[in-house]
Amino acid sequence: MTASPFTSIDLWSAIARDPLRVSPTTSVRDAIAQMAEAGTSYVLVVDDSSPQAGKLIGLLTERDLVPLYLQHLQHLQPTPLQQLPIQAVMR
Repeated sequence: MTASPFTSIDLWSAIARDPLRVSPTTSVRDAIAQMAEAGTSYVLVVDDSSPQAGKLIGLLTERDLVPLYLQHLQHLQPTPLQQLPIQAVMR
């Protein structure tokens, strides 16, 4: 058995104890805004209206948003990257 570089305490500290949740009727824009405000890259989609309240329906991640953005790209105004708050990777 190979030793893990992580201890159970390391893994436990990486688990979100109160993950961000939204309902299936939440708009994509609102979900993105909540993710940005919370500083998280995902949101749990939870159905609170059914008899099984709190049932996990899905997971929306930043990775899911890129294809969605590309589908609607023709409707958006082009924004030069220099206007975005990006970090310099290479100097």
